[in-house]
Amino acid sequence: MDYPASTNFKVSAQFLYRAYLSCHSLQARKPQLLSALQCSESELRDPGNQLGDDSIANLCAAAQEELNRADIHSEIGRKMVPRGFSDLGFTAFFLPNFGEALIQLVAEQRLGGEKPIVKLMPLSSGDRLVWNQDKAVSRDLVHILFALVHHCGELLADGRFKTAKAAHFAHRWPDGFRGFPEGNSNSAPIPCHFNRPSTYLEYHHLAMSKPIQRHNPAIISAARRQG
Repeated sequence: MDYPASTNFKVSAQFLYRAYLSCHSLQARKPQLLSALQCSESELRDPGNQLGDDSIANLCAAAQEELNRADIHSEIGRKMVPRGFSDLGFTAFFLPNFGEALIQLVAEQRLGGEKPIVKLMPLSSGDRLVWNQDKAVSRDLVHILFALVHHCGELLADGRFKTAKAAHFAHRWPDGFRGFPEGNSNSAPIPCHFNRPSTYLEYHHLAMSKPIQRHNPAIISAARRQG
């Protein structure tokens, strides 16, 4: 099964803005990216704005043409890793355990509307972080989001425990795909499987229950009061 871009699945403009900045940091030119998106930077910065997931597909297509390379999604996700409180998902770094942090990280991206877009599926061999939407979505979005989750997971683990052990995708092998994460990442690549019945990241046994060293209840409490 392949998942084309659609306009039914909504992407927050803030998520798209960070993906846009990531593409630019990879040396894709802003005018070409904005032309593909058919919107302005101010529209991308609007926290109340939402776009269809065809927007992320258009952005990736423009960046691939600009950079003359197909395999850019993991690098885009890596450059979207939150570094401060103004970045989507940063408060997840202060939750008590790894699984909670990953769920919160994805929730703060505000993708797909009210229904959570991922869920945890506990298994004796290791938990799965499963794509939880029945709508067809752009595979560009799935690859970027899973890359973001994987790179954040490596930071959360900080070498104390193993995190993802494989990635599974319901769509076919993308043209130009070279691995996940990308070859020049500090993280070792993990096996990737395509044309699967569902889309999910597979984690090592007990990874989801591991405590987070940055856990800070005061920060979480303050963030929830502001939310």
